[in-house]
Amino acid sequence: MVLWRDSTSVQAVLPTPAADPEADDWHLPAPCVVHPERVTEYPSCDLPEDLTERWQEDFHRLEEAAPLLSYATHLAEAPGTKLGGYPSWFTAPGDTDCKQCGRPMDHLLTVASKEGDGASWRAWLPAEDRDEEGRRAIPLDPTGLYMGGGGAVYVFACRSCPNRPFTHWYDSS
Repeated sequence: MVLWRDSTSVQAVLPTPAADPEADDWHLPAPCVVHPERVTEYPSCDLPEDLTERWQEDFHRLEEAAPLLSYATHLAEAPGTKLGGYPSWFTAPGDTDCKQCGRPMDHLLTVASKEGDGASWRAWLPAEDRDEEGRRAIPLDPTGLYMGGGGAVYVFACRSCPNRPFTHWYDSS
């Protein structure tokens, strides 16, 4: 459920609610530290088809010049749990058109099983999560959440409709 509130109406931060004793362990996040940071990302799967075709040659040249670099893995969508940006689809993009107005909805939130993979962490892992040599110093799944086959849940909202309807899409690798 998504609830919209006016930030000025938020008073004291409430205590963390107790975990549901019936919940499976992999549905409860492990305690971890959050290091929010603003990053610039670009669409990959959500890139308009005409741009994908026009830039395909550029992507190919980039990957030839830097064999360990991939547009989709290192420059497009940031992996992991995030607010905003673009979903990093595991399969094909989901149906995210608003049921009320028919327009595409905006990506609001991703809750992911992992914060990266064997390749993407090199570009996207925050400095705080690296050791002195720049290697990964934390697991790729610091929260311990497991979304089905290691996928993610994406939440979308429609900014065109006055009541800001939302939907979600589950995506699994």
